[in-house]
Amino acid sequence: MKIFILEDNSLRNKFFQKNLKEFDVTICNNYDDAIETINKEKFDIFFLDHDLDESIEKSGNRYKTGYDFAKYMEENKTPYKFIYIHTMNPSGARYMQSCFDEDLTKIIPFTILFTNIEYHKKDIKRFKLEEVFSYEGITLEKEAL
Repeated sequence: MKIFILEDNSLRNKFFQKNLKEFDVTICNNYDDAIETINKEKFDIFFLDHDLDESIEKSGNRYKTGYDFAKYMEENKTPYKFIYIHTMNPSGARYMQSCFDEDLTKIIPFTILFTNIEYHKKDIKRFKLEEVFSYEGITLEKEAL
């Protein structure tokens, strides 16, 4: 299972690395690196932040956000199995979600993600290419837990 994380906060990234170590995790902390990475590799699960306060793009002066990244994914039809939007910016999260299939996207305030990571890890482990099942009325791919 390949997981992509767009997050600019180094403490949060350490949290992801510690708690998702059984998965193949790639972390990018800015828009430009994220675009370069998803153009080279395919990922199953995405964790996306909206506010990328620490990022300065090589591509121009305009501040790029997770929404810009979501629009890029939408426009380029980047494949995914599921997307978690973990920003603490509710309006930004809704804009980002509008770029994706709403049934395959979950908005999670980061504070809740911190306290419920084990629950979400079980969610992640359900995805697999070979088997399909219904989960909360959504057809998803399943991996035996």
